[in-house]
Amino acid sequence: MVQNAAFTFWNTQFQEKGEYFRLIDFNDAEVKRSKLTEAVSNPESEWYFRSNQSAFFKVPGSPIAYWLSERIATVFESTENMANLANPKVGMQTANNAKFLRYWHEIDFNFSDPTNETRAHWVKYIKGGEFRRWYGNLDFVLNMKDDGRELKSQKNATLLDWSYLMVG
Repeated sequence: MVQNAAFTFWNTQFQEKGEYFRLIDFNDAEVKRSKLTEAVSNPESEWYFRSNQSAFFKVPGSPIAYWLSERIATVFESTENMANLANPKVGMQTANNAKFLRYWHEIDFNFSDPTNETRAHWVKYIKGGEFRRWYGNLDFVLNMKDDGRELKSQKNATLLDWSYLMVG
């Protein structure tokens, strides 16, 4: 939450370092005011940053990442881009969760009948979610009726290797 923000963009490249104040860790406007006052009077403050504009170009996409240390910026600059080393992919996406996903308790599974059609076309689907210490996020099942024919025909669906899906 940001109550106030101030910045200036100029269409030029400066050689001097810019000054930045990172106050996003504070939710209260009065605390932010106090921390800003402290940072202005004390450049050693942990919310005061100075960064050269050229450092932003070291990071792919050139974000205004003024809080990055010189060491981290150098790592971006000196290491191989992940896209050159591997073919990264997004995980599976249905492009229509309301249509293809259900909570497991919404489906009437008859586990005593292995030929049950409902059981045959719903598979476990780990979508992610909040941290769980002992057991994780097995909330959903995915409609894979007819080997996922309808899902595979979705325009924006992202499908990876189906072999990792656990049936049952």
